[in-house]
Amino acid sequence: MLSREDVRLGDAAIVLPETDDQRILFIVPWESRAIFGTTDTGSGNLDHPTATPEDIAYLLKYLNRYLSVKLTREQIVSTYVGYRPLVRSRKSQRTTARLSRTHAVLEDPNGLVSIVGGKLTTYRLMAQDTVDVLRKRDGASLRHPTETLLLHGSIGWPTAELTLQSKGATPGLSLQTITHLGKSYGSEALNILELIEHDASLAALLIEDLPYIRAEVIYACRHEMAMTPYDVLARRTSITLEDRQRGLGIVEEVATIMAAEHGWTPDEQEKMVEAYRAVIERQMAAEHLAPTREATRFPTV
Repeated sequence: MLSREDVRLGDAAIVLPETDDQRILFIVPWESRAIFGTTDTGSGNLDHPTATPEDIAYLLKYLNRYLSVKLTREQIVSTYVGYRPLVRSRKSQRTTARLSRTHAVLEDPNGLVSIVGGKLTTYRLMAQDTVDVLRKRDGASLRHPTETLLLHGSIGWPTAELTLQSKGATPGLSLQTITHLGKSYGSEALNILELIEHDASLAALLIEDLPYIRAEVIYACRHEMAMTPYDVLARRTSITLEDRQRGLGIVEEVATIMAAEHGWTPDEQEKMVEAYRAVIERQMAAEHLAPTREATRFPTV
């Protein structure tokens, strides 16, 4: 994850020419940042996946080769990595980079149905294919209600969007924040505005150069089952990816808001903060991207 300014990226994605190992790399604008990747490493720690120094060096090598920039590790905002389940026959000798990203639904003689492979962008088709196998096995007709099922927050969105734009300016929300709330919550953004109407301090930004506001922490606790600071900073928002401090500078503020929602004792709140710090600092150490002293010792609001 890089700043758009550092890679001189506007609103268009870029495909870099082929690498020495015949891969294709992409630079894609995303939220306030630019995503650059990907690598394809066949193994690693399944419990704590992290981008290795080799992965980072590989990407920077080609970024600096093909663009008129000279970026270093210090300009990296954050990194992330995940594991992708790939389908390969026992006889196949293909590398992970050359394997198909498709999925397969398998049924064992004992009746166990398993789905393997696939990718996040085809999750709905994967679910449909799996349920189809089950319904065929049970002699039921095939039905696909999710093809027309509206996503949460999309009902009444055209009207809600106009309300969001008009009401959002009243508490002084920036256009960036109003746009973010609409994209992230849809019509549910009006519930966030309602929180601000009862407490104007919830309109304050969590981080100065990002659109997230304090009201989103409360919404995450009440409506999205957020139970830890990591839930809010990494799972309900993308702060750990977009923030150069990975949320370390605001974790205490977020924990204080959550403590009031969940009734944490001061000791429980402190443990939540320390648990978050431990996870983030371990990730950054594995990447050889140490957090700054300002981030770890002098939290900013």
